[in-house]
Amino acid sequence: MDHIDLNTNIADILCKYPQTAKAFRKFGILTSG
Repeated sequence: MDHIDLNTNIADILCKYPQTAKAFRKFGILTSG
């Protein structure tokens, strides 16, 4: 599996879709901020 730049992608996604943070929590994904 290729490691994608999650830090950049997540930051960009959270910027556009703040509610996405709630979805990430379901998968146990920790994001800064």
